[in-house]
This record gives sequence, structure tokens and C-alpha cells, in this order.
Amino acid sequence: MVAMSNNPNTSRIVWMDMVRGSMILLVIIHHWISRVNEYDSLSSMGIYQAIYNIKIFFAPFRMELLFFLSGLIVRKSIKKDKNEFINGKIKNVLYPYIIWSCIYLVAMTYKHMFSGETRQVIEYVFRITTGTCDLTWFLYFLFVYFMISRVILNKEVNPFIVLFICFACIMIIPDLGFYKSLEVDFIKESDLFYYFIFFYLGCILGIKGVDIPGLSKRKPILLLSIASLIVVEMINFQANTFKTSIVYLPFVLMAIPLLVVTGGLISKVSAVRKILGHLSINSIVYYLSHYILIMIYFKAFSISKINEQIYCPLVLILTLLSGYFIVRAKRKFNLINLLFTPKLLTLKPSVT
Repeated sequence: MVAMSNNPNTSRIVWMDMVRGSMILLVIIHHWISRVNEYDSLSSMGIYQAIYNIKIFFAPFRMELLFFLSGLIVRKSIKKDKNEFINGKIKNVLYPYIIWSCIYLVAMTYKHMFSGETRQVIEYVFRITTGTCDLTWFLYFLFVYFMISRVILNKEVNPFIVLFICFACIMIIPDLGFYKSLEVDFIKESDLFYYFIFFYLGCILGIKGVDIPGLSKRKPILLLSIASLIVVEMINFQANTFKTSIVYLPFVLMAIPLLVVTGGLISKVSAVRKILGHLSINSIVYYLSHYILIMIYFKAFSISKINEQIYCPLVLILTLLSGYFIVRAKRKFNLINLLFTPKLLTLKPSVT
């Protein structure tokens, strides 16, 4: 995936690595702390309450920023030959989506497979085809966005028309109930348009070559960004509002400059820069593998005699370490690498 590059030899944009790495880490913490909170003896402890509040604090930004950063680098591929462009997205986005969706299909429904209850299995297969399966939905959305953005940008459609259509669709179809019928509660039908706004604005800024860090440091913009972050968190903690509600949208967008500046500041700490840079470069590995690792470790420890106060922190540590070893193994063993990208998959360039 272009937005989640695995090639450490490509030139890196530091602030983007810091933001992307931070969001990937927050996604991992999000899924881990959600499992920890299932234990009544731990959910009320101060440290876990603090981590849970951090999770809530960044909830309106995690996936939004990952889509925004993905859009920023579209300029690198948008002018490629059509078949070359499509081939790249199939290999780097659609391929891992299919592979890991099938992995999660087995992980989520293996009990039903063994018991012969096919309804849940068929339902999950349907979720794969509609982009509503656990975790990998991000890649489904991203593939759709890449395909749509190529058409929109090459035809030079007025950005205001695109944004107006997205706003209208968010307002018209906030919740059709289709996703709920599939027992999906982490995304809504309108989210396809909500997240596209972040992706598309990233595309526009990237193509125009806007100096995002420089612009973000301007005092009026930075002050507006700080104020917007305060509004976001007031809505976040005080109102019972879904994280992709349209009331968040303008304030989340205006809060991005502050997060960009913060990314630049934390990059000055060498250890932080190395850790987040590693997570960013290998984000496809950590993003796709962490959830199943969390499931495995919690399951393994839950049947052991180890106290949950000891093994819950260990699950997070082992998940991150396992991700690191998968990255190392991926570079040496083709079989593991095939979980993320195919070795051979090419389409002939179109003749012009």
C-alpha cells in the first residue's frame, strides 16, 4: 500500500511518519484496551482508565488522519498509466485486503465452521464483499478511494462539487440499517463519504504541493487549530455522538495543523522518532496483524493460571514485539511476505 509503505529505502517525510506511526500505535492500543476493559477487576484501575481516556481522546482522529495521509501521496501515482495504477493498487491494497479478510474470517468464525453453523460464516463472507469486515475495512475503503480519486482528479472535477456531494450524502444517508443487519457497529453507511473527505483533501493539498508543516506553524492557523481541538474533545467527552458525526467534521479538519506541528516536535526525540518511524514504514504489517495477535495472546493467557493483572500488559508488549518479528521475517521469507503483497501480479500497460 502506498500510504503504508514497507520500503525503508524510499525517502521519508518525517512529520508524516510521526503522525502515521502515532495513529497506528493508537489503533493497536484501541483494540488492546477494549479487551482489557472486559475485565471488571482492571477496568476501574487508574492506569487503564487513563489509557482508555487517551483512546477516547484520539478516536475522532485515528482513521481520519490515516486516510488524510494516504490522500497526500496520491500525486505520486495519479499520472501513471491506467493499468499500472490499477495494478499497483490491486497488489498493495486489494490483495492484502482479501488475504487478511480471509484470515479474520477463520479467526472470527472457526467455532461456527466446526459446529456446522454456516449462517455466521456466510454472513462474514458477505461482509468481506461489502467492505464491512473487522479491521480490514480500511483497505476496502482505501481501494475505492484510489479508484474514484483517479477519475475525479484526472477529469479536474471542481473540488467544491465533490465536497458538496460528500456532505449531502452524509446528511441523506446517516444510517440505513444495512450495516447493522450484518452486526456491524463500528462504521456506518455514510462513513464512506465522511472518510473520503479527509482522503480527497489530502489529494488536493498533495497535488498543489502545499507546505503543510509551514502552513500549520502560522500563528493564526495554529491558534484556530488548538481551539478546534478543544471543541472536538468537548463533543467527544460530553456528547453521546458517533465519531463520524458531521458535527465533528469541520473541527477535526481544523485541528489537523496542531497534530502536524506536534508530529514535528516529537520527531526531535531520537527514540520516539525511531519507534514511530519504524511503525510508519511497516504500518501495513502492524495494522493487519495486531488484532489477531491480541486475540491469540488474550486467549492463550486466559486459559493459563497467570493473573490477569500480569498478563494484560504483557499482551500489548507481546503484540508489538510480534509485529516487529513479523517485519523482520517478512524481509527474509517469501511465504510471510506473500501475506502482504503478491510476488507476481501484472497488467499490461495500455497502448496509447
